[in-house]
Amino acid sequence: RQEVVLERMAAEGYITQAERDSIAQQPLKYKRDHAIIGDAPYFVAMIREYLIKQYGENMVFQGGLKVYTTLDLTMQQAAERALAQGM
Repeated sequence: RQEVVLERMAAEGYITQAERDSIAQQPLKYKRDHAIIGDAPYFVAMIREYLIKQYGENMVFQGGLKVYTTLDLTMQQAAERALAQGM
């Protein structure tokens, strides 16, 4: 992805080819976001932990995995609503 962005920036004139080449040689610096956002965060956290144990963080966060689960989001949301109303 970095290569694509840098190549496009050079092609559009935002950076020179020399700048592009120099930047491409530098290691990427990024901060991994471990926040769980969205639907069924507890379920997502459980799946994420399982996958990390099985395949390691690099594969889970950078491996381009597609994960399919048995979660029925409608039922999950109904259960969460019922729990919230009962408390």
